Amino acid sequence: MFALRTSQLLRIGEEILRVALTHRSVETVREKVMSPLSVEQATYARDAFAKAIYERLFNWLVCRLNASLDSKVSRQHAIISVPPKIGPPRPFYVVKNGPP
Repeated sequence: MFALRTSQLLRIGEEILRVALTHRSVETVREKVMSPLSVEQATYARDAFAKAIYERLFNWLVCRLNASLDSKVSRQHAIISVPPKIGPPRPFYVVKNGPP
């Protein structure tokens, strides 16, 4: 279920995603060897993949908010606080715009 929905959202093949998250690939000059990951290793790979996607989406969102504030609030001071969704408790991320 995870692989099907995720592959649809990322617009890649379900089998490509499944193999990427459950196998390790070692490439030499002459050949490419695929070996399966243990359940623990595959779980770690899945979690790392999800975290990387979340981080990229979050950075994209912050850039979009900054661009929006730059174009709409030229001389006013604006702050938007965004709480992190995953991981240990951390301070809020702050998106700022205003005079230097």
